[in-house]
Amino acid sequence: MRVNPHRRKYPIDVEGHFEGTAHGVPAKTEGSSRGFLDGKERKYAMTRNPKNPLADFDIPRGVCMHDLVAAQAARTPDATALVFKERSITYGELDRLAEAVARRLLETGVCAESIVAISAERSVEQIVAILGVLKAGGAYAPLDPSYPDDRLTAILRDARPALLLAQKRLASRLTGFDGPVVFLESVDWTERSPAAARRGAARADNLAYVIFTSGSTGTPKGVLIEHRALVNHGIAMARCFELGSEDRVLQFASLSFDVAGEEIYPTWLSGGCVVLWPIATGVAPIRSFVEFVEAERITVLNLPAPYWHQWTDELNRVGIPSSVRLVITGSDKVSAEKFSVWRKHARPGVRFCAAYGPTEATITTTVFEPEPAFVSGADCLPIGKPIANAEAYVLDSDLRRVAEGDIGELYIGGVGLARGYLHRPDLTAERFIRNPFSADAAARLYRTGDRARWRPDGNLEFLGRVDDQLKIRGFRIEVGEIENVLRRHPAARDVVVTGRDTGSGEKTLVAYVLVTNDRRPTAEELRRFLKARLPEYMVPSAFVLLKSFPLTPGGKVDRRQLPPPQLERDEPGKEYVAPRTELERRLVEIWEAMLGVRPI
Repeated sequence: MRVNPHRRKYPIDVEGHFEGTAHGVPAKTEGSSRGFLDGKERKYAMTRNPKNPLADFDIPRGVCMHDLVAAQAARTPDATALVFKERSITYGELDRLAEAVARRLLETGVCAESIVAISAERSVEQIVAILGVLKAGGAYAPLDPSYPDDRLTAILRDARPALLLAQKRLASRLTGFDGPVVFLESVDWTERSPAAARRGAARADNLAYVIFTSGSTGTPKGVLIEHRALVNHGIAMARCFELGSEDRVLQFASLSFDVAGEEIYPTWLSGGCVVLWPIATGVAPIRSFVEFVEAERITVLNLPAPYWHQWTDELNRVGIPSSVRLVITGSDKVSAEKFSVWRKHARPGVRFCAAYGPTEATITTTVFEPEPAFVSGADCLPIGKPIANAEAYVLDSDLRRVAEGDIGELYIGGVGLARGYLHRPDLTAERFIRNPFSADAAARLYRTGDRARWRPDGNLEFLGRVDDQLKIRGFRIEVGEIENVLRRHPAARDVVVTGRDTGSGEKTLVAYVLVTNDRRPTAEELRRFLKARLPEYMVPSAFVLLKSFPLTPGGKVDRRQLPPPQLERDEPGKEYVAPRTELERRLVEIWEAMLGVRPI
């Protein structure tokens, strides 16, 4: 096992922030402006070894996330906590509004372990709602209004929420739910009763939220995250990112994607300001995004890798706003070539972190922060080392640790592991196994399905999915290898290779290539490029040129939305000869069905 080799206990008593206070919430401190990290903590964080972004700490006993946010509100009630367009609210207002939501939920019977589905568009009320659910003791399950009705129905059917908390204008799309509904518009935002919500206070081992991720079958599955895991993540990332009251952190991700929690909670634990991205659906042009960041004086950005890649492609035109001091990117492979471009444009002192983590391990598991002298020998950046109280193992098929440099499957352990999957004990037992390296009988590991290896410098390198291996006409193929080679073509900005069913039970390789209008290679040009570098069986049968990849709300490439290829002959120099006999016609039909290409 490799866990941060320089680990040591963080030199501060985390629980000291909450000693002698009911529910961990300290008395209001007039004039206080410090965040969850005080000066001594900040100094330690800023002088730590950059190879070890996080050190282990003792998690506050019995404290839930809403307790920590309430503690911050008590310390800095007049500081700005949340901004959306022209509206902003202070920490004091955030706490009061969330109490109002909690009070309304408690009246309907919400308590610990109650799942509350939330359907709301981007707004102050949407963010207040999730905190209100936590204060009532419940767990929130976000419903993204941009999702198709069928997916929303499937999530509601699986979640079986105790209650739906929604904006009235969205209710008509949620007709499949026949339980109680509370409209945000009906909440009495003016009444003050701060003690009311505490009757529903959850414990650290109760659920905080349920995030639905796509399953391999296409059916969403709910991941159950407890308060203990969320608190650990929030404190760990606040330290790693060195967040403070001066920070303005962009809330970019959809609430239905777990990284939204990384944008919100560590910021609030540090006394910073969360600034909501105003675009509800779709991806804005890079220039509009940069102009917004500059106008809002954003200091910290947490972006999906595909969008950050687009930004690096346009750095010559749009640059990096002077307010930005930290950029985190993840959710997908982070291109080493793009990072080289970024580093040339970024001014000294702008930090860059590549983050990795499945939803099942509470947002982020590992972080990589390149040193100034870092030079990548691979196509993608490493994914780094485990965060505080996390463990990473690279194991073979017999659950034995592999040697440094050898490839295995990545397993994750530690405090951040999810409870499991909602209503899926079979899948939970399959993916969450007992930790054979721990003396604690309750310790578990999560099987990520990701291939990885340890580098000599102690960082993990991500090598793709175990199931990225395809079998095409009897050959076992790693699509990542094809992608990496094709990315070297001067016209290819990015590449995704998939296996598509031809309709005859066989699969064929299809390459989706991101290009610009001024440089559009032909499929034959790309095919020749690959034939010079790869075996024939690894050359895709079809190439689809795109201006942009379809993205999920979480920012990953949405492979299910990639357009089907027009599988046609692409050899303009050769004359097509039609079959001349019945035997030739039958043979052509067989080969067209096998290859998924017509005519041949």
